[in-house]
Amino acid sequence: MENLRITAIHEAGHFVAGYRMNIDNLEVSIEPDYADNRLGHNLQDDSHWSAKEGQDQVTALCAGYAAVAASGYDPEIASQGCGNDFEKAGQIIGFWGLPSLEEQKASTVEWMREAKNMRAVVAVADELMNQKTVASDFLWQIVAHADGECTDEELKMFRLFYAQCKQGHELSPDRQ
Repeated sequence: MENLRITAIHEAGHFVAGYRMNIDNLEVSIEPDYADNRLGHNLQDDSHWSAKEGQDQVTALCAGYAAVAASGYDPEIASQGCGNDFEKAGQIIGFWGLPSLEEQKASTVEWMREAKNMRAVVAVADELMNQKTVASDFLWQIVAHADGECTDEELKMFRLFYAQCKQGHELSPDRQ
């Protein structure tokens, strides 16, 4: 169960960074894909047409590691399963001439330690532990709630709406 929680924190870190940097996310999952050698995934846009977008991509790629490290886990544990993330980050760093991967990891951990980022990571990780795979539009609302941008009642209504949509049901007339 501890490994699943670490995976949830890792994937939540990617999502929160993408959310904060306006990188399109499609879904986040902590369901293993053994055929693809992944414990979870975060489907994000990976274009970087400028140095700034490249930097944002590198931050988002390092954010899985950073969320686990900022949550108090040993850096060696935080690094587990990050090989693909770090490889992609290294390619972008080389292309745009950005600071080194080690500098990127350290600055992303510091950024992730900001209270609002950690609140959002915990909220998203908790949701992943409950649902395993979650569409990004639902997680946007989770982050907005963690940021104090929506009320408990609004989140409750969104959960109801999301659950009905997920089940393929039409909204009842009194909910439209």
